[in-house]
Order: sequence, then C-alpha cells, then structure tokens
Amino acid sequence: MKCVCGIIPLAVNNIERIEQYVAKLRKAVVDGLYDERSIVGDAVLSIEGQLRQLRDVLDMELRFNDVHPELRSDEMFLCNVVPHTSDWKNIPYKTKRLGNQAYDTAGKPIALAPVFVKVAELQDGTETSRQK
Repeated sequence: MKCVCGIIPLAVNNIERIEQYVAKLRKAVVDGLYDERSIVGDAVLSIEGQLRQLRDVLDMELRFNDVHPELRSDEMFLCNVVPHTSDWKNIPYKTKRLGNQAYDTAGKPIALAPVFVKVAELQDGTETSRQK
C-alpha cells in the first residue's frame, strides 16, 4: 500500500493553480478571444465542473479529519497508514504521532492507523524541520 501522506494539501494547492489558469481562460472567453462554443469554451466548462467536484471531495476529507477523535489541539491529521511499515517510517516529520484508529471520510473505522503532525512543523515547511 502506497502512503498518500500530504496528498490533500498538495491536491488543494494544485487545484488552486488550475483554478487560476481556468479563470484566465474564462476571461479570454468572456473577452471574446474564444467563442463559448469553441473547444476552449467547452474545456473551461468541463474543467470548472471537475474542479468543483474535486473541491467537494477534498473539503469533505478535510472537514472530517479536523474533528478526528484522537486529534490534539496543536496537531493536524496527515494521512492513514499501515502501522510500523515503510509507509510510517518514510514520513519525514519529527513530530509525527501514530494514532490508534483510522476512519474513512464517512467516519467509519478502517484497518489503518492515523498519523498526526504538529501544526507548527507543517507550517514551518523547511527541510530543517524534517528528519534526515
């Protein structure tokens, strides 16, 4: 099983970058550089719909893990892993903490363990804050 630790913040960042690009394309369509029925116009509509769906999924995941029962006030949920495997060992944060019970996005228990990291370390984001 491949660890997807940090994938949600990365996905949110990528969605924001794509949204900025799509906004520029949308402006070009509005300004008349492209016809709304052109390939560009159709692509803008399609991408906007897909981005809304992705945001909904990510928002649901983020909301649930903001209230994880094992989450401490100074921590953030990072991901779920198989305990004591390379997935756990490869998480580079010094303040990582392995929880007891992971849950899916609907709040149902799953056969993994949650990983939490101190918010301060995640916000720092420098290499010096990570294990070597």
